[in-house]
Amino acid sequence: MSVNQAAARVARAENNLKEATEFYSIPMEERLQPLHRKARRAHLTVVFGLVAIAVGVVVILVNSSGLGIFVSIAGVLIAAFAGAHAGDIGDEIYSIDRDYQGRIPTVEEATARVASAKEKLTKEVEKKEAADAQEAAAAQEAADELEFRRVIRRRVIEGDLSEESISALLAKLA
Repeated sequence: MSVNQAAARVARAENNLKEATEFYSIPMEERLQPLHRKARRAHLTVVFGLVAIAVGVVVILVNSSGLGIFVSIAGVLIAAFAGAHAGDIGDEIYSIDRDYQGRIPTVEEATARVASAKEKLTKEVEKKEAADAQEAAAAQEAADELEFRRVIRRRVIEGDLSEESISALLAKLA
């Protein structure tokens, strides 16, 4: 993992901590209260539609008129649309319940993840610094060796070195 990846992980963990803090600042009951009211209204509307169907059937049986059919069809439509709306509300309630049951990590879990990500970032930075220092030392050593060879070459060309000193320097180099 690179330093950039570790830094991105820290940023994601801190963002998750912020989201968890905001999410859990509102109790579950407070989030569900308006949905429960909507669900009660939707269920009452379904009951109203079922009553309309029953009234329509009774009117059909008593009168055999088109009014009974109209009332029954209206009751079916009311019950169907209200039932679909109640189902949507149920899905929202289920989603919020799932969030509180672990889909969104708790503040403690998010805090632990931030600490873990920061620890990994620190390790990656230390590894990177150690690798950079090792690379710099190797580059300096190569530069020193290159300079040493230049000095020997210049002295050989100028004739300042004897054969024994050249042999000793080459042995030192190897």
